[in-house]
Amino acid sequence: MKKIFLFELRTEELPADILRDLSESFFNNFKKLLIVYHIKYEKIFCFTTPRRLAIKLYLLSNENYYSFSKEKKIISLVKLNEKEKKNPKKVIYFLSKIINFSIKKIISSKLMKWDSNEYRFYRPVRNILALLNKEIIDIKLFNISATRTTTGHLLMHNQKITLTHAKEYPSLLKKEGKIIPDYEERKKIILKKMLKKTKKINGICKINKNLLEETTSLVEWPDILIGKFEKKFLKIPLKILIHVIQKIQKCFPIYEKSNKLKNYFLIVTNIITKNSKKIIFGNETVIHSRLLDIEFFLKKDSFIKLENYLPNLKNIIFQEKIGTIFDKTIRLKKLSEWISIFTKADLKDAIRASMLSKCDLVTNMVFEFPELQGIIGSYYAAYNNESLPVINAIKEQYYLFKRNKKIPSHPVSCTLLIADKIDTISSMFSINKIPSGEKDPFSLKRAALGIIKIILFNQININLTELIKKSIDYIPLSNNKKIIFQIKQFILNRLFNFYKDQGYSIKIIKSVLSLELEKLIEINNRIIEISSLKSELILLIAIYKRIQNILKKNKEKINTTINEKILIDLSEIELFHAFKRSKKIINELLDKKKYKNSLLEIINLQNFIEKFFKTTIIYHENQDIRLNRLLLLQKIKKIFLKITNFSLLI
Repeated sequence: MKKIFLFELRTEELPADILRDLSESFFNNFKKLLIVYHIKYEKIFCFTTPRRLAIKLYLLSNENYYSFSKEKKIISLVKLNEKEKKNPKKVIYFLSKIINFSIKKIISSKLMKWDSNEYRFYRPVRNILALLNKEIIDIKLFNISATRTTTGHLLMHNQKITLTHAKEYPSLLKKEGKIIPDYEERKKIILKKMLKKTKKINGICKINKNLLEETTSLVEWPDILIGKFEKKFLKIPLKILIHVIQKIQKCFPIYEKSNKLKNYFLIVTNIITKNSKKIIFGNETVIHSRLLDIEFFLKKDSFIKLENYLPNLKNIIFQEKIGTIFDKTIRLKKLSEWISIFTKADLKDAIRASMLSKCDLVTNMVFEFPELQGIIGSYYAAYNNESLPVINAIKEQYYLFKRNKKIPSHPVSCTLLIADKIDTISSMFSINKIPSGEKDPFSLKRAALGIIKIILFNQININLTELIKKSIDYIPLSNNKKIIFQIKQFILNRLFNFYKDQGYSIKIIKSVLSLELEKLIEINNRIIEISSLKSELILLIAIYKRIQNILKKNKEKINTTINEKILIDLSEIELFHAFKRSKKIINELLDKKKYKNSLLEIINLQNFIEKFFKTTIIYHENQDIRLNRLLLLQKIKKIFLKITNFSLLI
């Protein structure tokens, strides 16, 4: 008979923004440990709601287990007891250990202490359900012993539900408890009900994926209601309206088929009730109040041009030792003038965008809704008839900070963003506010990554050290070479992680970075082109390694110029002339930044090198001949090193 294992951890309501990650971490830990203990199963399910995490496992057998995985990566997850390795145990014994370990190792930096230092969790744990078919498993976590009971919906069925068999989960929760434990099922129900509601009002709902995930994480029994606001508020700029509906009220805006916004919105609730009008009224009241405030502040701000807010930036401190936001704005202007040379931005627009970029910080709208900075500035810039590149640059300056996937591409936007981010990094490093470990209160890592992405995505040919020096020059502190070096290493460390996260070989990344190139696009192109070589790269490494091993044996000083007169063997004469031809071609290719083709050209020397090694005595008894041959190999080695540091690829 098949065995079904069931575990449910019931808690106080978990934060919606971390629920999915929390569940995945627990589930992945559990699956990895099944491999460690060689526990075979037919299928496995994960259930996630705001108040519970659960796993249902269909085992293939209930035999004794004592065989363990030999994979180092998996073994490192758990310390195996020597007695466990020798003495077989029932599967239930190991499932208890797996659950215990999986909970302890949930990945997070925000877990609460629970009773003792042994356990930490996001919210207080209220109940543990653990069954193997009909049998309660002896599990104790957070000082709570496992039972066969759970609880239904907090508002619709806040009563105990008793399971006689693990197979009853989750059907019994749906039937009796008004709980839909399956995350994806809840999401589908929300989408289906949304579609039905929008059809009733002849509208279209453009689903915001992040909001959908958040609302799915907030409910256990979803329902959809329709709310409404006054038509007069449709005059408010679209992005501001959407922000209020989506970000503030966590509702979904409804559109006309013509893509214009309707004065309706959808509310995702966690209850089906006869008093739904109260829920609708509550949401409508909040949105109405917010939109009234916005209408008032927009009108009040409209009497002042955006540029006239600039002097007020003197009242906002950027950093006590560095100065005000006004001071930062002046630095952005100077930096933008210089950066625009490389971004090829219109100088007038670049300067204008930098001068207006922070002005909305002192408007009434941003004072009340700080999360709208940039959006408000761009709206006011448009109202004041600023150019489109200036308007977009003001709006896009916060894109990367808000984890927006879109990377700005217009030269004016690129200029402003690079200037803003490098100024922030240089300012903080100048007063020793350097990130350490996970602590990064000024989001300098994100700023550095923003610079990297903008430069690489737009192929901006800018010198990193010069950029850092320029930004340091405008900061009212001493120009310290140590600070410039620190900032450069900080950005290059972000660059290393950027490529590592994309799956590039760590050896290739390190080999290119060791060349200490000044332009990020050169680093990028080398890493990409070298990585595109597979078998060819293995061959090149083998050639380089053999040359390096021969050169390592030499302790004598080698000349700088090859003496053609003492090239006496046919193989070394052929290699010398082949090298001269290839060197010329490679230098031309490198001038054109064609790194892959340069490496392929080196491969053309392989047969000549192999023949040279086979037929020529490199360590000839004649010193001049010996050193001449070593010099030839040394010059070939230098060709390799022009492209990347092959010593780090071995």
